[in-house]
Amino acid sequence: MSDEMENLQAQKSQNGQQHAGQHVSWIAGRVQVLLSHYFQPDNPTDVVEAAIGDWIEALSPFSQPAIDNACRRYLHNQPRRRPTPGDIRAAAQAFGKNGSEAKNGAKAELTRDDLHILETKILPTARRWLGIPDLADHGRKTLEYWGEFEHKSEWTLNPENLTAGRIKRGEAVGDNYIFGRTAVDLIKANLITENDLKPYRSAMFFQDKDVSGEEVARQREHARRVKHDAACESAGVPQHFKTFQVEAAG
Repeated sequence: MSDEMENLQAQKSQNGQQHAGQHVSWIAGRVQVLLSHYFQPDNPTDVVEAAIGDWIEALSPFSQPAIDNACRRYLHNQPRRRPTPGDIRAAAQAFGKNGSEAKNGAKAELTRDDLHILETKILPTARRWLGIPDLADHGRKTLEYWGEFEHKSEWTLNPENLTAGRIKRGEAVGDNYIFGRTAVDLIKANLITENDLKPYRSAMFFQDKDVSGEEVARQREHARRVKHDAACESAGVPQHFKTFQVEAAG
C-alpha cells in the first residue's frame, strides 16, 4: 500500500473518530437538558458519569434528529416521570421506522404548563447555545423546530425582541409575558404596549371562568393584576391597574 493511500485512510479514520466524539458530546448534552426537567437524585459524581455513559451507549446508534425528536416527545407526553435510556431509545427507534425528520412543533397544541416550560426553559436554553460553538447547531435546530427563525428580520439574538414580535402577531406566549415583571420589562423597553396584552388577558380570564367558574376567575384575575402593578412599581413605571396605593414617604 502506498504512503499516499495510508495517509488517506489515516485521515478518514481520524475524521470518523472526531465525528463520533462530537456525536457523543452532543448526546451527553441533550440528555442532560432533558433530565434537567425532572427530579435530580443526589448521586455521587462517578455514578452520574456512569449513568451518562449508559445513555450514550443506548442512543449513539441513532441520528441527532431522531434523538432530539424522542426527547421532545417524551417531555411532552411524560412531564413528571423521569425517563430511562430505554424510554428514549424506544422513541428514537419509532422515529427511525417512520423514516422522516421531525415536523415543526405546534405551540398551539401545548398545554399551558407545557408552553410555560417551553418559553421559560427550552427556548432560552437554545438561545444561549447559539453562542457556544459545540452547541450552536443544536440550538439553531431547536429554535427552527419551534418556528423561532420564521421571522428572521426580528431575530437579533435578543429574545425580548423575538417575544415582542410574537405578541404583536397574536401568537402563543407563556403567562409570564402577560402579567408581571417580564411583561413590564417588555413594555418599559417600548417593545409592546399594555393594549397588546389585552387579548391574552381576556383569554386567560375566560379560560379560568370556563374551567373554575366566574368567582375563581375574578380572584385569579385580581391576583395577577396585583402582581403586575407590583412589578410596575419595582420597575419605576406607573401602575397599570392601580390595584394598590404606595404610602407617601413621611
